Amino acid sequence: KYLIVYYLCLSGLALLGMILRTNVTSRKNDAIFLVCAFLLLGSLSAFRYSVGTDYSFVYAPSFEEVLADPVGFGFSDSRFEPGFILLEKVIAYFFQNYQMLFIVTGYLSIGLFMFCYWKYSSDVVLSVLLFLLLSEFYCTMNFMRQSLAGVIALFALHFIKKRKFLPFLIFIILAAMFHKSAILLIPIFFLCMIPFNWITLAGYVIVTVVLYFTKKGNCLFFSK
Repeated sequence: KYLIVYYLCLSGLALLGMILRTNVTSRKNDAIFLVCAFLLLGSLSAFRYSVGTDYSFVYAPSFEEVLADPVGFGFSDSRFEPGFILLEKVIAYFFQNYQMLFIVTGYLSIGLFMFCYWKYSSDVVLSVLLFLLLSEFYCTMNFMRQSLAGVIALFALHFIKKRKFLPFLIFIILAAMFHKSAILLIPIFFLCMIPFNWITLAGYVIVTVVLYFTKKGNCLFFSK
């Protein structure tokens, strides 16, 4: 049944994109498409129940702990990063149901992705379809903190092109407040400053091989 929902979303958004492109592509049509995609995908993510790897065993119990003592629950009482804990505490202060955690994070992550496509994508329809086809939408429901960190980090890429390290670093630190793995993106800024040649290509190959053979430890780090 989940595949049926997935294929309906994919085909529906593809059809909408085709309809909006019967006329000349415009920013107005892009906005209409992104708002529709946000409402559809955001609502599916927000109002899901027991969908996602960590739904019932990690995030729902964690929110219940915060809910039991929203003020006293400290940042050292959880393995989660401080940004996510703060988000939990704010939600728990206003709402008494753990479903609100998924509603807020669902709309927030999808909204940030759609805004990123609006701001930086030259083809928003293709970007949203790839968002579905490459399983990024799936990841937002299975790796909540990682997805929030990832979409925040996307906004930092703009500053690599501008060669502005400080705003790039600010976005990466903000992303790391939701998942610590975002810190690993800091070297990318400096790597992009190195001219591409055979020496750098060899270096990238070596790093890739090392990462491949240490993937077990890396996966443990990324998934925590």
